[in-house]
Amino acid sequence: MADLGQAGSTRTASVGGLDAKRIAVLYFDDLSNDHSLGYLADGLTENLISELGTVRSLDVISRNGVEPFRGSQVARDSIGKALNAGTLVDGEVESAGDQIRVTVRLIDGNSGADFERRSFQRPATDLLALRDSVDLEVAELIRKQLGEEIRVREQRQSTSNTQAWALEQRAERSLKQENLDQADTLAAAARQLDPRWIAPILMRTTVAYRHSRLASDDAAAAGKWIDQGLHYADSAAAINPEDPDLLEVRGNLRYWRWLLGLETDATAASQLLKQAQTDLETAVKLQPSQAGAWATLSHLYNQTGSGADVNLAARRALEEDAYLSNANVILSRLFFSSYDLGQFTDAVHWCEEGERRFAGDPKFVECQLWLMTTRAKDPDVGLAWKLADSVTALNAPEDTAYQRHNTRLVVAAVLARAGQADSARHVVRRYKGDAASIQLGPRLHQFLCLYAARRQERSAATVEDLPRGQSRPPRGVSG
Repeated sequence: MADLGQAGSTRTASVGGLDAKRIAVLYFDDLSNDHSLGYLADGLTENLISELGTVRSLDVISRNGVEPFRGSQVARDSIGKALNAGTLVDGEVESAGDQIRVTVRLIDGNSGADFERRSFQRPATDLLALRDSVDLEVAELIRKQLGEEIRVREQRQSTSNTQAWALEQRAERSLKQENLDQADTLAAAARQLDPRWIAPILMRTTVAYRHSRLASDDAAAAGKWIDQGLHYADSAAAINPEDPDLLEVRGNLRYWRWLLGLETDATAASQLLKQAQTDLETAVKLQPSQAGAWATLSHLYNQTGSGADVNLAARRALEEDAYLSNANVILSRLFFSSYDLGQFTDAVHWCEEGERRFAGDPKFVECQLWLMTTRAKDPDVGLAWKLADSVTALNAPEDTAYQRHNTRLVVAAVLARAGQADSARHVVRRYKGDAASIQLGPRLHQFLCLYAARRQERSAATVEDLPRGQSRPPRGVSG
């Protein structure tokens, strides 16, 4: 096998190393004196990720995956190992008079050494040519290294207006910085320059959705933002009703409106939920890599589908983007849906994966406790109490009362499995007494009802005896 660090060599992986076809495009650095080109550096990076992501022979890390390494001083070989990427693409953007110079490098993910570098510049007034040049130059460098044809697609649904594109990139950067009002203003200006370009309208739709999520404690305020977002979505649909990003954000808005109970008429509410599901399912049908839509479906199917539907959608979300911003929630959803389906080997896997990736997250302490209610793990009563205390301590103060009851009742199930029926009954009586003020999930209600029905039996019931397919109460839709 050729060494990855030899310029011009053809390889797919180093000996015992990382697969060169797994590529991480790191965020380009803004080297301008006044740091005014950050929006352009981000835009070139994200466009390149998107374009390379359409090449079937490549496995390209998502923006969510590379975001934590933005501006990082971490050694490149360490980034390669963290992302399991054999090839890194790095770059710099800087001013050169009335030109903008871009330098791109291909880096060996195993050693961190540069093996290809290329610089070029274009007029500052022609950013679209610069964007397209980056795509083509990087595709050529990758083709040279991998020894196979790499073709990037022509820009789809883009704009020929350079100023509109620049404003949209600034809006994207403002959105990342949570400056929602600025993002909306910039997107509105971009739309004025190119009314037929869908991206600025979708940006305004997304901004409205973000506002609605931030206003979740005030249903009326959230409702106004949802209505505004749906208004923008209608404008986008007039341009392209089958745009997957449109369908995803409109589905999110409709589902969020349903979750907040803003549609008081039962028939209308049912129709709203059906519309949300249709939007999201159409999005993933048109674009199977639409990870965000899969993530929301994995929550929505708690309302309309089965545990198997929840599990499948959550799996697809992670398959399409293992670095989703709410990957911890998706992994937890995979654990509980596997648990409810009685797929305990899978449940163990998702619990361990969550613990590995999100050490200290209470979700993956709690799942260890739930596993002891199954035959997948031996019932260790001492460990169960420690895990219960840890879950309560790690959760937010406002969740303490719920978690104290939640975890202690799971401990009761562990006690029952360990043959300590009297102790299990004592715990249930103690924590069931004050449960009226605590909203317990259906799994715990099932356990309590089944336990009470069998409390006269010599051997207490285990959670494994419960009916399958009961979904854990949702803990928040993907955002």
